[in-house]
Amino acid sequence: MVPNYERGHDVLVLADFSAQEVLSAAIIANDETLLQAFKDGKDMHTVVASMAFGLPEDEIPKDLRKQAKAVTFGILYGKNTDMLYKDLEVRNEDMSTRPMTEAEGQELVNKYFSAFPSFKRIIDEAHEELKRDGYVEVPSGFQRKLGAINSSNFADQQGALRQALNTKVQGVSAYLSQLALINVNRAFKKLNIDANITVTVHDSIVVSTKRELLPKVIHIMERMMTELNTPFLDVTLNGKKEHFKLALEIDISEQYNDERPYVEEEVVNAKSTAGYFEYYDLVQKLNDRHSYKLITDEEYETEFAELEAQKQYYMNK
Repeated sequence: MVPNYERGHDVLVLADFSAQEVLSAAIIANDETLLQAFKDGKDMHTVVASMAFGLPEDEIPKDLRKQAKAVTFGILYGKNTDMLYKDLEVRNEDMSTRPMTEAEGQELVNKYFSAFPSFKRIIDEAHEELKRDGYVEVPSGFQRKLGAINSSNFADQQGALRQALNTKVQGVSAYLSQLALINVNRAFKKLNIDANITVTVHDSIVVSTKRELLPKVIHIMERMMTELNTPFLDVTLNGKKEHFKLALEIDISEQYNDERPYVEEEVVNAKSTAGYFEYYDLVQKLNDRHSYKLITDEEYETEFAELEAQKQYYMNK
């Protein structure tokens, strides 16, 4: 997927809701801790790991963050302990890894629900709703019938129960994304902006436009996507009612699935998008080599400084 060259477009804007499924679950559960963390712009999986493992956020290693993330999404997708622990590993003292045992998986889930009893509550509530009504309902009014809950087959019943909370979470995410999509499209038309929505992917919207219009296009997208007019986003924080503002991650690219960071002043003042993207491609490759420990910290700092010294060269290409 590339920009709409026929209209003279040369860049794609990718606006992605930050951790939308986790946020949807937090809103359903009215979990003030997670909602406040979202509002503060924190990394949600680090926050979850911190609470589940009783460690400060700045002391959470990558493997514990990964475990917390796996449990969060496992729960939202209806996995039980038997399914969860098989996807996880435990790091030994010598830094080697081994598969997690079922007992360790159960202990991890217990810690999770101890830290977030609200998530356990909304799971139970979704199950009760499904057993009572034969369907689950999301805030938009959409209902999903899950007839397998009345099946004589135990596996089918369990499958329906696994889908109960996931339907609510995915339903909320889809509802918010659709509202944002409508808002952005209306704003572009009303303001006669030379930009068009190309596609939506999961909880992101991809827009094709011209480089010189990026500040205006991105401002519109941020406003239209984060300030959604729906009572579902009326939450309680610190005992006070407020309308929750969503968060976005904005990237740009010359083709889909090859995103680079958006730095407004640099991209607008660059001689071409090609030079801008070439520079940030090199930055990304350097960061990848460093994260995979192919180079030392000292080598990374040296190479980054050399690349930074050449930035203007790329911006003038």
